[in-house]
Amino acid sequence: DVIFKTINVLKKLSKQKIEWRIGGISDKSESVKLYKKLHKHKECVKFLGILSAQDIIKELQNATLYLHPSHIENSANSICEAQYIGTPTIATNVGGTSSILSNDAGILVSPNDPYEIVSAILKIWNDKDFALKLSRNEILTAAFLTFGERKAGRVGPK
Repeated sequence: DVIFKTINVLKKLSKQKIEWRIGGISDKSESVKLYKKLHKHKECVKFLGILSAQDIIKELQNATLYLHPSHIENSANSICEAQYIGTPTIATNVGGTSSILSNDAGILVSPNDPYEIVSAILKIWNDKDFALKLSRNEILTAAFLTFGERKAGRVGPK
């Protein structure tokens, strides 16, 4: 639901084309059919269904950003996957998310707040240097969380 609310706000504030790609749920799902009946701008959202590991990598490599809008979360693997790829990441500040997205390695937003999400999206869209900084910091954070301090400094774009 927050996705469609966020799209509505983005459409009012930006002329940029929006293509929101969602993996893990099919457009044939009953909940998706209901959302499509209730919300405008449904043409901006594409439900990809279940993705293979290779398809997830391709989606993250081609994405401008990754948004993880959970209401409840422990430690999201999908956030870590986006970090490994270096896709600028926005996630709701719930559960263990703040332990993954810290030290300028991603943007934390309040849950179910489309205005705060839009602000973060626009920051990434409009400030390429900021987006690159997030990407680099996310790659280093992912390496640190996986390999520890000694190897983390050797990973990521220069």
